Amino acid sequence: MLKHHVFWLQFVVLAVVAALHSLGVYLDWYWELTWLDMVTHTLGGLWVALAALWLAYFSGVSQFKFPRKRMLLVAVGSALVVGILWEVFEVIVAVPTEQNYYLDTATDILLDSIGGFVVYVIAQKYYGKT
Repeated sequence: MLKHHVFWLQFVVLAVVAALHSLGVYLDWYWELTWLDMVTHTLGGLWVALAALWLAYFSGVSQFKFPRKRMLLVAVGSALVVGILWEVFEVIVAVPTEQNYYLDTATDILLDSIGGFVVYVIAQKYYGKT
């Protein structure tokens, strides 16, 4: 039963990220509300980690158990990899860069990873003992 909750939760988080990102781009909120980028990256990391844990543990695709180290690798590792790929995507499509580009990129990747770590901590509370 809980596996369906994880699926729907990651779906809701994705919808929120998509809505915030769309509003941020179309209404120029990313440049007016400097904190919006931090929120979307953290929520993006949450979504990626939820989706990765759902695929690894609940979808029936794999037969993983719930050891702590593997859950940490799946949750944080997936958020980190997708965060890095997102930053590469931004370079490829020539997203306007700021003077502090390297600091902004490092912060974005850190926030993606923090989102993944939050999912790991929550998953440990509910599933880590099984």
